[in-house]
Amino acid sequence: MKFLAGLALGLLLSLGATAAAAQNPDVSVTLTASPQSPMPGDTIEFKAVVTNHGPGQVTDLVAQIWLPAGLTPNSTKTNAGMMNPNATGAIVSQVTLGEGQGFTLTADAVLSPGAVPGTVLMGDAEIRPSAPDRDLANNRATATATIAAPPTPVPTLTEWAMILLGALLAGGAVLQLERRRRAI
Repeated sequence: MKFLAGLALGLLLSLGATAAAAQNPDVSVTLTASPQSPMPGDTIEFKAVVTNHGPGQVTDLVAQIWLPAGLTPNSTKTNAGMMNPNATGAIVSQVTLGEGQGFTLTADAVLSPGAVPGTVLMGDAEIRPSAPDRDLANNRATATATIAAPPTPVPTLTEWAMILLGALLAGGAVLQLERRRRAI
């Protein structure tokens, strides 16, 4: 009899914990990098979008973007919470989101002029809700961009070479006209 009572109590506690966990909101983050193929010296933007899928409200949420090595932080912005820019990206804290609400966090940085084409830049974003989250798998995101090679310069003539070429073409045209005139 004690065994059945213990089993029933364990089952009730398990169901209660499952019901409580089901009430915890699910907060997610996605991260994009733009442009996808920056060239050395370009500015690249990493943008995190955070969404509360519910149920209920989330308070004291912290979101962070980590910039890849080789970038110099330029600016950060958000439309929620308190911004704390730093040398490795951006952090926003003290965010409260109702069910279905979201916000963005953006970190812009300049790619070093000596960056090697073909290098893959990988930025990361993470959110940390103050209460347990139903789905931890969507609390981190990564975005990549591949450094593009600068375009190959088109060979051109110097100003003096263009003047000389023009003079030669004009002289050739005069000779051709003179030959036609004599042929008539």
